[in-house]
Amino acid sequence: MISRGLAIFVGAVLAAGLTLMYFSGEVTAILILDETRHAHLENFLTSMSEAMIIAGIVGVTFEIVLAKHRQYQIEDIYGNYAQMKHDGFEAIHSNRRDVFDLLLSDGIEKTEHELDILGICVSLFRKADAQRQPGISKEKLINSIKEKIKSGCKIRVLFLLRNPTATDLSEIGQDLYYVRERDEEDPTQFMEGRRLKTIANKSLTEWILILVRVAGETAHHTEPERREILRNLQIKEFMALPTMSLYILDDIAYMTPYLFGRRCSNVPTLSFRGRSSQLYVTYKHHFDAIWNNNEQTRSSIRNEFLAALAETPNETIDSFHERYERIETHAKATLRNQDPERWRSAEKAMIEIAESYR
Repeated sequence: MISRGLAIFVGAVLAAGLTLMYFSGEVTAILILDETRHAHLENFLTSMSEAMIIAGIVGVTFEIVLAKHRQYQIEDIYGNYAQMKHDGFEAIHSNRRDVFDLLLSDGIEKTEHELDILGICVSLFRKADAQRQPGISKEKLINSIKEKIKSGCKIRVLFLLRNPTATDLSEIGQDLYYVRERDEEDPTQFMEGRRLKTIANKSLTEWILILVRVAGETAHHTEPERREILRNLQIKEFMALPTMSLYILDDIAYMTPYLFGRRCSNVPTLSFRGRSSQLYVTYKHHFDAIWNNNEQTRSSIRNEFLAALAETPNETIDSFHERYERIETHAKATLRNQDPERWRSAEKAMIEIAESYR
């Protein structure tokens, strides 16, 4: 806007100067003046026109220099942008809520090969349940994930370790749910890690129920086929200081850092694209490094439970629901909703079946 206004002004000054010089004689001739005054006026108009022409030339020169400088600036900006794109940078999202809108609308549905999720409590189902946008719901998300599993998409989920043993605590010094919730929460609302751990337990419940539903929907498959399908969903818990939330969908990754004094949902998220790009590879490697560290991770799903679902799906599903209903009824009657243990009924039903397996 400044450049355009300056160019117009310079052009007007130059045009006015040229016009005044060309018509200065005619202007003075029109006026009825004595010869002396006529000569003075003509000299004045000539000087004025020369000054305006000089000013116009200076202005044009300045505009050319300014335009060249601006060209260099544009080239620098474009060069930086091109380098960022080459490195895999895709976008900055103002907060993670915007990212969940993308994931829940069609992001997960369009994922074909891989879905990797890293987080403290993996609040994907919670966010879907809270959505008020048309076409987004928890049931739609569950159905989409089921179809991904059955179609061969590999899904890996990493939670922060929910129930550390005494040995774990002696190594890390403190329950990491306690630490993270303390660092992000308003002190007046701090629940010593119970809020985040409740979300994690509810999320694991949804993943277990998805496995059960997939087993039921593939009951007509052969046992080896069903076993292979169930392996498409793997869930682990990690024992390491959490630094970020990470969603990787095929060739695009969304990374949200954990900041002090702010919940993750209110923090800007960066996205990276391209399997061979530097940024994508860096964060994919971060996920894989945690996933493949057997000393600091452990499976959330019992192998015996998966084996039972593969071998005798209908009987195992019936047994699971009977146990789940019994444990859930007792939990409702004896535990408060704020207690994370209140939300482990599906997990405990899974453990019972695993422990009774053969």
